[in-house]
Amino acid sequence: MYDGRYIFNKVIQNPGHIGSAGKPRLAFGAREQWSSVDKAPKTNLIALDFPLTYKNDKRLNLGFYVISDKLAAEDNTNMTIGISYGFPFIKGKLAFGVNGGLITHKINWENIDCIDTELLSGTGKKTGIIGINAGFMFKSDVFFLDAAISNLNQP
Repeated sequence: MYDGRYIFNKVIQNPGHIGSAGKPRLAFGAREQWSSVDKAPKTNLIALDFPLTYKNDKRLNLGFYVISDKLAAEDNTNMTIGISYGFPFIKGKLAFGVNGGLITHKINWENIDCIDTELLSGTGKKTGIIGINAGFMFKSDVFFLDAAISNLNQP
């Protein structure tokens, strides 16, 4: 899943970036790879993040995103909400964020051409897990550093 979506929307990769623009930010993305190929990869996303301003204080931020990924028989959806807290630190800004949401996964077995149908196991039901992620970001005029950990609640 690491591709051009993250270049312009780091909120998806790191919840520490939620609200880092200091103003509301809305992003849409659509990608269709190998469009002439049947069951080609398709990705759609929408993301929104913004500061929760209280008395002109923009330290607390909120963000949402939804990603839909389809690749041949695979169908994945990620719906996430997150929050970050940013503050001035050493001539820059330091922010910590956490997000969580539902990640669903389904394999559409009817989309797989297979000679031996016994190889196809499973029912094709959609499964879901809760994903929790955390990250931080530091930026100044001359330096930038960020890191994130995905799926904290998964082994």
